[in-house]
Amino acid sequence: MSQREEIIQVDPEKVAIKILDKTKLDQKTQRLLSREISSMEKLHHPNIIRLYEVVETLSKLHLVMEYAGGGELFGKISTEGKFSEPESKLVFSQIVSAVKHMDALSPLFTSHIPNPIHTS
Repeated sequence: MSQREEIIQVDPEKVAIKILDKTKLDQKTQRLLSREISSMEKLHHPNIIRLYEVVETLSKLHLVMEYAGGGELFGKISTEGKFSEPESKLVFSQIVSAVKHMDALSPLFTSHIPNPIHTS
């Protein structure tokens, strides 16, 4: 039996590791997750969390991702309340930039985004 050993040098920056229990995912969810991982591997943009590596075992899936120290946008809004106008403009422009990048790569990335809702 041959064994292979790899030595990987890790940069001194922080990463986030998301661990998923594959035994708790149904077949449909596993297919969707696989498609999402494939899409994430192609995305390289400053306003999109980068997926560096996927490590799979029999029962677990480890996603090594870019660390976002500020946390999730929803969590920030929930804890700090509404943003100031300048901060809102910055966040909105970052979201638009990321969506535009995804759409330029493939309209399939953005085909699931709902149409804008117009109010009077």
